[in-house]
Amino acid sequence: FALAAPAFAAAVPAFDKVNAYTPGQFADVPASSRWAANVQAVYEFGLMGGVTATAFDTEGNLTIAQAAAMACRLHHAYCRLDPDLTEMVYGQPGVSPWYKPYIDYAAAHEFASFDGVDNYNAPITRGDFAGLMWAAAPPEVLPAINSVEEGSIPDVPVSSYYAEPVYALYRAGILTGNDAYGTYTPDSTISRGAVAAIISRIADPALRRTFALEKQPFRPVPMGELANLKSLRKNANDEELARAYAEALKIVTPLADLTREEQLYGIA
Repeated sequence: FALAAPAFAAAVPAFDKVNAYTPGQFADVPASSRWAANVQAVYEFGLMGGVTATAFDTEGNLTIAQAAAMACRLHHAYCRLDPDLTEMVYGQPGVSPWYKPYIDYAAAHEFASFDGVDNYNAPITRGDFAGLMWAAAPPEVLPAINSVEEGSIPDVPVSSYYAEPVYALYRAGILTGNDAYGTYTPDSTISRGAVAAIISRIADPALRRTFALEKQPFRPVPMGELANLKSLRKNANDEELARAYAEALKIVTPLADLTREEQLYGIA
């Protein structure tokens, strides 16, 4: 689906707490859970609920339809363009499919289009989820609190369609990555626990995280995985190939942090 850069002219109101949360009301979110504070926040703000009255399902996957609903609730809670839209963004009994009002709302306010989606019940990817949340939130609520250089997130190429949203959310302390290097795994599914963390940080700046990404160490392609290994073996035995590989590492390792152009120049 297509995403539009968020654009809001009005002042951004604070989030209201619309639900009372009782610690332990979800059996799978004890006070010791890593998601406890996040689940409480999204429940109190009315942005997420449990799959049942007593289960939140932190490990379950989020679907495209569910993500659309959350994006609309975020958008509506921030901009409040029309008080009469409250019923739309919190569901309309009897409407089929249940997510249609959310798809219509996103299209009407031009922050997301789902025209290319065939299966709304399919799990949403982490890359698409980041883009959707970024599009639904006004830019003034996402100030940068972290310095994250372009190209520093290992698996988020700056040329990818989700790069701008992911980098913006890292800088705002909404996303933190899965390890010290900031790996995001944009093509994988996203759990409801992780979703609660992301949405709660968008809604409540006090939950945002400051961090500094560590530089990922250089990891050369193992000799046995070289793309041209078959061709190399035609002209060298195993011992000769191992010696050549060791010499090649001496050349390329000092060049690992340079641009591709500088690497090629250095090798030449």
